[in-house]
Amino acid sequence: MQIGVGIGNDCVKVFKDYNISVKAVEDLSCLANRKLGGEPRVWGLQSLTELLVCKEWLVDSIDFSLLLELFSF
Repeated sequence: MQIGVGIGNDCVKVFKDYNISVKAVEDLSCLANRKLGGEPRVWGLQSLTELLVCKEWLVDSIDFSLLLELFSF
C-alpha cells in the first residue's frame, strides 16, 4: 500500500513515466478530512503536519510513522 498526501497525482506520474499501475493507495488528505471534520480541504504534507503537531517542520525531516499514528483509529 502506498500512503501520502495528494498521492493520486504521484500515481498518475508513475503510470505515465513507467507504465506501472499503483492500485492500493491511501490519501492522508482524505483521511484527515474524515478525522478532523469541518469543511474538507485539499491538504499538503507540510500544512497537515504543522496542524497536527503544532510545529513547523521541513518536509524532508518528517517521520511518516508519526502521521500514521496520529490517524490511527
